[in-house]
Amino acid sequence: MDFSPANLRVLLVAALLGAGSLAHGVLPDSQEPIALDADSSEFDRESGTLLFTNVTIRQGTLTISANSARANDLDFADSSWQFDGQVQIDGESSHIRSESAVLKFREHQLAQAAVSGQPATFEREATEEFRAVSGGARTIDYDLAGGTLTLKGDATLVDGKNEINGAVLRYELATQRLVAGSDSSGDARVRITVTPQTLGIGEPSPKPEEEGKDETGTPSPDTGR
Repeated sequence: MDFSPANLRVLLVAALLGAGSLAHGVLPDSQEPIALDADSSEFDRESGTLLFTNVTIRQGTLTISANSARANDLDFADSSWQFDGQVQIDGESSHIRSESAVLKFREHQLAQAAVSGQPATFEREATEEFRAVSGGARTIDYDLAGGTLTLKGDATLVDGKNEINGAVLRYELATQRLVAGSDSSGDARVRITVTPQTLGIGEPSPKPEEEGKDETGTPSPDTGR
């Protein structure tokens, strides 16, 4: 993917997704012990890989589960894992769903996640400071070390108020920038939908002259008028 300046459009994320909405990351990092549970496991000597079925991996608040998994090494100090079938990656307040995923662990921490699906999706729950954020694409690459989240192929980011669509959307966590790039066909169009906020559900804010009156328009007894 060419992210040269000629093929990029830079959008201020503060104006579109709310500053810091994703700045805390999509998945947590941790150096807590890693636990693996599976229905079965075997070693493929020909390929030198470990195979697991109905596998679940847990580390702190991070949980990874799938119908099957394949790994080149059980030592999470430096290993690559291929997950397939109903892949679920859950953090404390974040969720990723996909058909397949390649996860890389470095020094017993999740370093990279590349997921794919029709579409693959992620969701970051709302906090007291930020709105909920969700998105989807045919592939989602999350580089924890580099602090980037890249969505490719019919990519969408939604924060409940705004929706951004493009061929490629890359979010830089440290700088809080959203960068839209072109795909292999050269398509670099970006579509933004902004939904106006309302003060209530189907209820307009009261006019100043209506405050203190009952439903008939008569001043309430405690208004002193």
